[in-house]
Amino acid sequence: MTSPKQAKYIRIETIISVVFNTVISVIFALVASQGVARVPMWGVTGMAVDFVPTVVMITLVTTIIETLLAGKRVRAGTIEALPPEAGGWLAWAPQNAILRGLVYALLAALVVIPVTVGLLALLGVDGMDTKLFIPFKAIYGAALAALITPHIVRAALARR
Repeated sequence: MTSPKQAKYIRIETIISVVFNTVISVIFALVASQGVARVPMWGVTGMAVDFVPTVVMITLVTTIIETLLAGKRVRAGTIEALPPEAGGWLAWAPQNAILRGLVYALLAALVVIPVTVGLLALLGVDGMDTKLFIPFKAIYGAALAALITPHIVRAALARR
């Protein structure tokens, strides 16, 4: 069970992650769509390919940062550690921040990308105008960060 202080810490870290990853997603979308009026779903410059670095980098960087920050704050006594069993389904991952980040990034890529591409395909999306792609990527980055960050922080607070 999390204390009110731990719950607040998880919420604050999640909000920071959402804001940061929204901005980064917009920057990547601007770079990826530079000079094109439409981003196709498939192909080297397609949305499906673009999801790979988005999901991997957001998950990898978020995991490394949150694992290191939580460890530092627990050692400094500013936040109390969670017991290992409270770490949720991600607590089994390696304790090393980089290895943990790589494992989480691989898991996220294997789950999130096929689900995203599948949903877009079911909706009949075969690409997006750049003017729609950029806000879509902002929302996608924010949603991904909101989905993964609480789990990552909880597992980081419950490190063995």
